[in-house]
Amino acid sequence: MFNWRHQTIRNKLMGMSMLASCAALLLASAAFLAYTAVTFRESTVRTLSTQADIIGFNCISPLLFQDERGAGEVLAALRVEPQVTAAAVYNQEGRVFAAYHRDTAGGAFEVPPVLSASPSGFQFGTQSLSVHRPILFRGERIGTVYIESGLDELYGHLQRYVGSGAIMLSLSTLLAWFISSKLQRSLSQPITRLAETAQIVSREKDYSVRAPAPTSRDELGHLVDTFNEMLSQIQRRDVQQKQSEEEINRLFTLSQDMLCIAGFDGYFKKLNPAWEKALGYTLAELMAKPYAEFLHPDDRDVTRAEADKLAAGQLTIAFQNRYRCQDGSYKWLSWNSYPIPEEQLIYGSARDITTLKEGEEQIHKLNVTLEKQVLELDETNKELEAFTYSVSHDLRAPLRHIDGFSRILEDDWRNELDSSAQHYLQRIRDGARHMGQLVDDLLSLSRVSRQELRRQVTGMNSLVQEVQAELRTDTEGRNIEWQVANLPFTDCDPVLMKQVFANLLSNAVKYTRPREQAVIEVGVLPSDAEPVLFVRDNGVGFSMKYADKLFGVFQRLHRQEDFEGTGVGLATVQRILHKHGGRIWVEAELDRGACFYFTLGAVERDVPHPTATPAGVASG
Repeated sequence: MFNWRHQTIRNKLMGMSMLASCAALLLASAAFLAYTAVTFRESTVRTLSTQADIIGFNCISPLLFQDERGAGEVLAALRVEPQVTAAAVYNQEGRVFAAYHRDTAGGAFEVPPVLSASPSGFQFGTQSLSVHRPILFRGERIGTVYIESGLDELYGHLQRYVGSGAIMLSLSTLLAWFISSKLQRSLSQPITRLAETAQIVSREKDYSVRAPAPTSRDELGHLVDTFNEMLSQIQRRDVQQKQSEEEINRLFTLSQDMLCIAGFDGYFKKLNPAWEKALGYTLAELMAKPYAEFLHPDDRDVTRAEADKLAAGQLTIAFQNRYRCQDGSYKWLSWNSYPIPEEQLIYGSARDITTLKEGEEQIHKLNVTLEKQVLELDETNKELEAFTYSVSHDLRAPLRHIDGFSRILEDDWRNELDSSAQHYLQRIRDGARHMGQLVDDLLSLSRVSRQELRRQVTGMNSLVQEVQAELRTDTEGRNIEWQVANLPFTDCDPVLMKQVFANLLSNAVKYTRPREQAVIEVGVLPSDAEPVLFVRDNGVGFSMKYADKLFGVFQRLHRQEDFEGTGVGLATVQRILHKHGGRIWVEAELDRGACFYFTLGAVERDVPHPTATPAGVASG
């Protein structure tokens, strides 16, 4: 069965060309035939009308004189017109006056009706044409002429035209076929070659082939050029895609992470060599079974639940499970996975975190042990502090007795004691007072360890001024230059911070005692993080090689005979600052002074104290 859609482009072009040519010839022939028929009919009507007018003119006299024979002779002259089949002359009343018929000349026949209301006109029948014209005399109708003519001449003319038209149509069709067969090659050949090139590209995936360029530069030539350019772009993209695939495969192969492509059916589809290295199985062994068979029994349910989430389109980040190795051991893997639901695939990346897990387990054990040791140390510290407090408290009564009885002995028996006895008695009292101060310092250190911080925003300058006021007795009569900068407000325990300044400033006052002009500076260093406060003096200083002993309990760097003290004050300062989350350190040089730096927690706001002592103002 003929199917136009399955024909070649060549046959389609030929068919369309022939169809168009034949349709044009048929329409032209039909139009010319219709024009000829209409023209011939009009010519026949005019000829018969002219003949009717002539006969009517010749019949005026017979009608006026009632000469029927003369009228018949006039009608008989129509024998020379073979196409005229009948004729008649009607008088003024519409009665047949004379008649003519080719087959029975002079015989009677049925007169066609002539309407007086329509004295002039014509009418075509299937086989004849009739014309009737009025006969006028001096402007008055005196009769009517009727002539009937056959259409054989018209039909014969049309038959001859149709025959000649059929011959011309056949010749034109043959000529159109010949011309089309020649011209279609210039159109169908480039299209056929283009189709062949497209088939080669589709079948062999070879984007290097090109369609032959046509000689013409029309739309077809542009189409071929565009197709070849498209192939060039596809070829470049194909090369880039192959390079990208090679790079991806290279990364997939060389990656230390365990990369995979798994299906929603529970099987691995593709694995990189890192799996063989990590688990010991071959890739074929891993892909031959559902991956659930390699999971630790305790991890299978959670892994299935995670796979269901992936099938629903959710991502997996840092999911952990255990896979069995070929030697029977298990390794912890951390997964990041991305699903492609339309492809029923899961792209995953796993990393071996077994060492990390083991480290976390060890850290957990160490933390448990450390927490236990901290609890034990805390209990020990509490017992030690209780013991220190108890011992310090129990020492107060004997020390008071020693000092009291020594004072009574000195007051009541002064005159009976020699100078040596009085000296020894004074040393006993000094030792008792020193021991009492030591007990007080130990109690203070113990309270600092137990006391909770009561933080509030505090101005450092106000604390320094309070300490200066308390030290006024010790500084009386001395030339001390106090240089106190505008210190910040900080969030701290004001009672404990006052003790920090009291210990540091009292040390500065004590160790600058040998100086005629003592300089004690309290300031702050600029810092983007936390402010660094400092207390600097120009006292006797010390060697930095002993700085690591400075903040220990009972650690002293100077002789008791030169500078009194218990060796507990700086230890107390350090403990207070540590409770605030800060730290303390020192820079010193022998006989050139010392500078103590310390920090606290976060600064609440940096507002200068309105009553700070200006630099250079001397006290005492």
